[in-house]
Amino acid sequence: QQHHQQHHQQHHQQHQRQQHLRLFSLHADLNARDLLMVRTTDNATGNTTWTDTPLTNAARNGGCVILDGLDKLRSDALSSLALVMEHGWMALPDGTRLVAHDSFRVIGIGHPPAADATSMDGGEASSWITPEVQGMCHWIRVDTLPAKELREVLVELYPSLDDDIVDKLMRLEKELNDVSVDSAAEQESLRLSLRKLKHICRRVERNPNELGNILCS
Repeated sequence: QQHHQQHHQQHHQQHQRQQHLRLFSLHADLNARDLLMVRTTDNATGNTTWTDTPLTNAARNGGCVILDGLDKLRSDALSSLALVMEHGWMALPDGTRLVAHDSFRVIGIGHPPAADATSMDGGEASSWITPEVQGMCHWIRVDTLPAKELREVLVELYPSLDDDIVDKLMRLEKELNDVSVDSAAEQESLRLSLRKLKHICRRVERNPNELGNILCS
């Protein structure tokens, strides 16, 4: 009974942490307004209303939001985060002002600027990590996992997968990383990141016949 109570308590604590953790996947089409609120339509009435994004929801109610893909944002959208990150309040698109909750926290994830990155006009691209952006956060550099550790992570996360499948995934990851391409953007599109590998593993778990044949070929 004591073991059951401990298990229940751990499950409850984990559920609470998940409730207070939000993921906001960013992309290049987001502007400064889209980071804070979006317009949605009520199917019943046809009226449009403002809806909080995960960032604003976390600021309003407390908790942590993960901004995944900071490097994909345009410079104006990225700079717009300074107000809430440094001063703790937002001027929302619906005309209201929001003071962030005391427990509001942000984790930002982004790829470091590539040394050979180019701009749309063919010139050398500037780094997205400007002095203004640098001042928003405490920075932690996370190196790419060695192949051995990457395999250990996948085995731990997906114990039901056959070792043969994991080994073939790791060989594919190495082959794609070793492909010679003309730009860092092409290299990034080919690279099997941990996120992509996790997605593949989940697909193989759910539909082994769908992807298993591809991996085994």
